[in-house]
Amino acid sequence: MMDTPPATNSGPGAASEAGPTRSLLSALRSVAARLSRGPNAAIVALGAILVATLLVALVRNFAPEPLAHALGLRVDEVDRIAHDALLVLLAIGLGAWGAVAAAAWKRTRGHVERIDEALSSMNVGLAVWDGDDRLIECNEAFRAIYPEIREHLVAGVGYERLLRIYYPLAPAEVIGGRSEEQFVADAMRRRRGGRVTELVRHHKDRWLMMTDARGADGSIVSFRLDISEQRLLDLELRKRHKVMDDLAELSYDWYWRQDADGRLVEFSPTMEQRLGYPRQTLLGRKDAELPGFQADPGELAAYRQCVEARQPFPWFRFRATRGDGTPVWVAVTGKPIFDETGTFIGYYGAGRDVTDSEATIIALRHSEERFRALTKLATEWYWETDEALRFALVKGPPELVEPLQDTLLGKPVGDFVNHPNVDVDWPALSRHFERREAFRRVPFRLKRDMRGRPGYYEVSAEPMFDGGTFAGFRGLVWDVTEREALIAQLTDSEARFRALTELSSDWFWEMDASLRFTSIRRGAHGAFDLADDEVIGKQRWELPGELIQPATWEEHRATLEAHKPFRDLMLRHMKADGSVVYHISSGDPIFDDKGEFRGYRGVGKNITEQVRAQERIERLATVDPLTQLPNRQTFDERAGRVLAKAYAEGRRCALLFVDLDNFRLLNNGYGHRVGDQMLSIVAGRMRSIVAEPNLLGRRGGDEMVILLTDVPRPEVATETAQALIKAIAEPARVLGMEVSVTPSVGIAFFPQDGADIDSLLNAADAAMYQAKESGRRTYSFFTPAVARRVDLRLRLEQRLRKAVEARDFKLFYQPLVSLADGKMIGAEALIRWKDVELGDISPAEFIPIAEESGLIIGLGDWVLREACRARQVWRQLGLDVPPLAINMSGVQLRQLGCVEGLLETLVEFEVAPSEVEVEVTETGLLDTSAVSRENLIRLRNAGVKLALDDFGVGFSSLSHLRDLPIHRLKIDRSFTVECMRDARTLTIVKAVIEMARSLGISVTAEGIETQAQQTWMQHLGCDTAQGYLFARPMPADEFLKAFIDRRGLGRERSLMH
Repeated sequence: MMDTPPATNSGPGAASEAGPTRSLLSALRSVAARLSRGPNAAIVALGAILVATLLVALVRNFAPEPLAHALGLRVDEVDRIAHDALLVLLAIGLGAWGAVAAAAWKRTRGHVERIDEALSSMNVGLAVWDGDDRLIECNEAFRAIYPEIREHLVAGVGYERLLRIYYPLAPAEVIGGRSEEQFVADAMRRRRGGRVTELVRHHKDRWLMMTDARGADGSIVSFRLDISEQRLLDLELRKRHKVMDDLAELSYDWYWRQDADGRLVEFSPTMEQRLGYPRQTLLGRKDAELPGFQADPGELAAYRQCVEARQPFPWFRFRATRGDGTPVWVAVTGKPIFDETGTFIGYYGAGRDVTDSEATIIALRHSEERFRALTKLATEWYWETDEALRFALVKGPPELVEPLQDTLLGKPVGDFVNHPNVDVDWPALSRHFERREAFRRVPFRLKRDMRGRPGYYEVSAEPMFDGGTFAGFRGLVWDVTEREALIAQLTDSEARFRALTELSSDWFWEMDASLRFTSIRRGAHGAFDLADDEVIGKQRWELPGELIQPATWEEHRATLEAHKPFRDLMLRHMKADGSVVYHISSGDPIFDDKGEFRGYRGVGKNITEQVRAQERIERLATVDPLTQLPNRQTFDERAGRVLAKAYAEGRRCALLFVDLDNFRLLNNGYGHRVGDQMLSIVAGRMRSIVAEPNLLGRRGGDEMVILLTDVPRPEVATETAQALIKAIAEPARVLGMEVSVTPSVGIAFFPQDGADIDSLLNAADAAMYQAKESGRRTYSFFTPAVARRVDLRLRLEQRLRKAVEARDFKLFYQPLVSLADGKMIGAEALIRWKDVELGDISPAEFIPIAEESGLIIGLGDWVLREACRARQVWRQLGLDVPPLAINMSGVQLRQLGCVEGLLETLVEFEVAPSEVEVEVTETGLLDTSAVSRENLIRLRNAGVKLALDDFGVGFSSLSHLRDLPIHRLKIDRSFTVECMRDARTLTIVKAVIEMARSLGISVTAEGIETQAQQTWMQHLGCDTAQGYLFARPMPADEFLKAFIDRRGLGRERSLMH
């Protein structure tokens, strides 16, 4: 028989023991396998172990008997198995933790190494200090800035210790003459604040921007940036601008440039000085929008004719008001500017302050007008020349002109003025002819006129143009011979009268050497309201009376103490009865035979009546005596000031031109007495309707005007006109008769219908005639054309409001091209609107309306959402379209929720901030409001790129670029075109590009339309470009097709030709 092995337990207990053991080993193998897969698997296994451990502990401590019974084991066997399982699970857990810790340490060490590499490669000096100002670490750039103490920049060294080591070694520019204690104290003081940034001199011609920022735990981070090259560039730009300004001022008083709309976009500083306004007040204004603008209608028409024909214009003179309120006369000349395609883009030219010469001309003109009113003897001739300055027409009084026609017709002007019988300043006059400019009241003399006697004349003329082509001159000649004779007679008469009345007076007086009255006769009581003996022994300034002339008693005493004669010392004195008297005194010093000063002797005169008469004359000169309303001249002067102030404050005004219907019939039927009284009644009723500060005035006859100085709504003018019509039409009793008149009212608005009082009056006058044609006793706005424009604007706003509600717009896209390889690196989203009633409407028309009405907020939100929606669709199609640029209005930028709304939209459409570029104009970026600035910074910090659009239109200071949170600068199309042919523009563009590149700002050239422009702007350093040369703005489907076509072969084709 074979030996058999010893028997084994083959009951249920043996099988149950082997089963749990195998299960436990299988679980451990699974855990080990997970640990081998890496730290993430280890974390999962560790979690499983913790759960298993918890279960084993619960079974062992709370339910061992049921488990033993279920497994067919004894309780002590179950306890042993659970004990062994816990030990194994603990070992596995420790292994899992080790795997996780090792992986975490490996990743941390990798991050630290990459941070160290980044700090070492920075070109900005960086140092970190603990709360006790001891150095923790600094990078290589920081050590390079301070080579003198390089070996001392080690961890643990104190900041004050470094300062004292650095003091004897530092360059003289850094020390600045300070003692060691002062140097250390100044440096330590900088570090006490939360964050301090300073620009300091480091070495000769070297500058540092130093920033020390203290954290909440007291530690400090120091940054040091060498900005020497940037500062040198700033200084060089200032020098160049100064040289250019000085050169311009050597030729004229100032230079200027206007855009295609005639608005000032550039001028030299002298213009600010001469006109007395800050730069921002003048920028963007037209000539006619300057405060107090007035011009001769003929000259203004000739000037506008040249401008409309895009022709050079000679010296155009106009009147304006300086910043201090004084008048100034300005003369400007200019030439048109065209781009290489022949498109008109503006004017450039020069200006002069001609106030002195114009004042002389005005004085002569006023003098002539006064003498014309007195004598009515002036005679006029009219003449014309052809383009060769040959006399072509001479008309006037036959007895004077006919003898000249054979002599003048067909002959050059020069032959006449150079005739021996003619005495004239031909060199000065010829300059006017050569420059083809108007001239006024140039005098000349005929030694013998047609009547055989000396003749005096004045000539005025203006150039004629036919379709922009010079066609000759036309002008008038005034015979002022009688006026000159009258002036001579008056001068001679005045001299004789003065000689006879030199000593006429009301009283006589004498003073001693101490300037005290010793004698006064014939009038002390009338002069001083005192008895004679109350005057004797007193000095003049001790007597009653207010000094009028000279300005101070000190000035008069200086004259007396110098023993000089004085004339017309004027005083005003209120007498006991309340009446006011004016008197003047004149005196001469008295000297004895030895030349010793003995006092003064003189006369005095009561001039109260003369003063009163002068006051009456001045009132008559400003007020219409019949209606007591300001007369034409006074109204125009006051209205000019009001309009200038309204323009500066952005207020709208309204001019109402009131004309009484059929007033001539009233005058003819009832007589002028009735008509005059009716005018006075009408004026009173107008005063009851129109209160100050609004202005009223009488133009003459039955024409009156009203200037409403603040009209926020057109309805204000309408309501005033209706009230006037109702009040004036009420019947009135005049000389026992019931009389009534009705008015017609024309309304014109400032500045829409006229930029100055003359043009505004013309507009309102035209509207008044339209009211008359509409049936009288009504009002009308300017002209039908103006009314249509106002209606169109209101209609456009209404349609725009509906379009915003209905989202009735489209987005077009224009590629942004890299000039390096011609590839599209981005696109700009551009809004387009085609109204069902009005057709295609340019953004230049509806965007300003949207900004004024507040619709720009909803419009801008639609553009953002539509662009993001398109980008989301393109991404879902698998297309990697470059970032999109979206325009943002300055109105949007000033909204408090601007940034939140934009970021929420990006999240909604799953668009990353880096995929969007926000373009803001200079006005938006340079907005000084805190909200705008904060929104710009928050957008940049959120990862949204910012671009400065249309740079150059506002002519911002280049120094602003350093402070603006932008990554792209887009040069305006006008600069792109102009820099190829204008040296000054080229200098500006170069400076902009160089500064932008030095600040790490990408530069885009806008409006590239020709290959030459592309090559030129690329040569100047532009990175990217945009324009019709590459692609026009396209609808989304066309843009997408073009993008797919260029990427269809696996690589993008160049857009450059």
